[in-house]
Amino acid sequence: MALLWEGRPVGDAQAASEHTITVLHESEAELVQAQTWRPIANAWPSFAAPPVVDFRTFASVLEERHHGIGGDAALVLLDRNTRPVHLLRLVSLLAEQHRPAVFLRRAGLQNPVAAMPGIIPMEDDTAPVVVAATLNGLASRGPEVDELRTEVRSLRRFQGGMSGEMDRLHDELQLAAAVQMESLPTKMPIVPNIDFQVLFRPCGYVSGDIYDVQRLDEHHVGFFIADAVGHGVPAALMTMIIGRSIITKRVTGDHYELVPPSDVLRNLNDAMLAHQGGSSRFATAVYGVVDCRDRTVTLASGGHPPAIRVRNGEFSTVPAGGPLLGVLECEEFEQTTFQLEQDEILIMHSDGFETAFPRVDADDYARRLPTDHYLHHFKSLAGTWANSIVWDDEAPRGGTSAGLTKAMRQLAGLLDQQAGSLHQVDDLTAMVIAPSADRSLDEMFGGIAPSRALPEGRRASRGTSESRRTA
Repeated sequence: MALLWEGRPVGDAQAASEHTITVLHESEAELVQAQTWRPIANAWPSFAAPPVVDFRTFASVLEERHHGIGGDAALVLLDRNTRPVHLLRLVSLLAEQHRPAVFLRRAGLQNPVAAMPGIIPMEDDTAPVVVAATLNGLASRGPEVDELRTEVRSLRRFQGGMSGEMDRLHDELQLAAAVQMESLPTKMPIVPNIDFQVLFRPCGYVSGDIYDVQRLDEHHVGFFIADAVGHGVPAALMTMIIGRSIITKRVTGDHYELVPPSDVLRNLNDAMLAHQGGSSRFATAVYGVVDCRDRTVTLASGGHPPAIRVRNGEFSTVPAGGPLLGVLECEEFEQTTFQLEQDEILIMHSDGFETAFPRVDADDYARRLPTDHYLHHFKSLAGTWANSIVWDDEAPRGGTSAGLTKAMRQLAGLLDQQAGSLHQVDDLTAMVIAPSADRSLDEMFGGIAPSRALPEGRRASRGTSESRRTA
């Protein structure tokens, strides 16, 4: 009865582990076998089958280079007669064929071959058991190395295909980003009494945020911010539906009327419900109209973070809440009307600012948690703008465009200083509306004239209303 080991006869197991060792030499084969190989063979590990040995000379291997060296591992014997040119060609051949080898040199001779991957130099007085164990180890790893090499080749081919696909996607996303940017206003409208500034930062190629500011007629400017759920291309495509569905005027014959903000959001909500297509897609938005003559603002909101009014360093939110857009039918969205004071600033923003200013010690998880740190920075923004307020007869006349620009650049700089600012958690959009001291009402449709030079000593020296009271 044959003995079995793991379901196979012992003889088969030994045959399966049998290796071929190629001995490369420049001496007589009988002498090499008797003096060098026999002690190594006698010391071969008992747990491994004795190897098959193939004795070959350097010259035969190098002359028949295209046939290869063969075997699972090689034992290279070096002596004083070994020519460096033959040795160099042999090392190159072993490297080309990924054949591991042990190089045995005469004791006391300078080592002609440095240790490198797959090549182990030894002296010929090394214990035969060490040489045998090393050769058996190199030969045993051959199948695994060949399998890994095959996998690496496959992965490289796969990587090449993926690289091409990623380049294609990169080009498409860059084109999508360019198309989205073209749909956004390139500059704010120049209108009397009011300045607009927008900070817009997608967290990827394209954004799920969208905004617009446009003159509706001689006295009114409409503005909105919308934030589609999610990020990337799906959210960006949704912003196209939002932008196309905002109707700000109703034209009848030679007459028109401005659509109230509450009706604008109701129409937008209906349009989003009509484009659901069986999937749950929703957004938040705020839409408003400002009358440039007296800075009267009318706002309506649908699930969006409330607009913030800042005056004398004090915050107040605009109560214009409403449901998310694209979820449920809603007949009426609440709207609020108020007058923007000459020393007051209005800030609207997307919810990305809640994660834009994480704690200094925040890890990747904590960076995604919302905080209210952005309110402090909005207060700093308002303070920087307030330093540009111009006063007439003890009353504020609004700030300068340069002051508002400086404040927005300050906010952008603070964002750049945050940990993880190169990989934002969410899209960021902030729109600021501020009373302007640079343009008066009589410049309406008179062309964009240069801003009037303001008297020295009447700008920041009298600052905000708060500083005026304490002067």
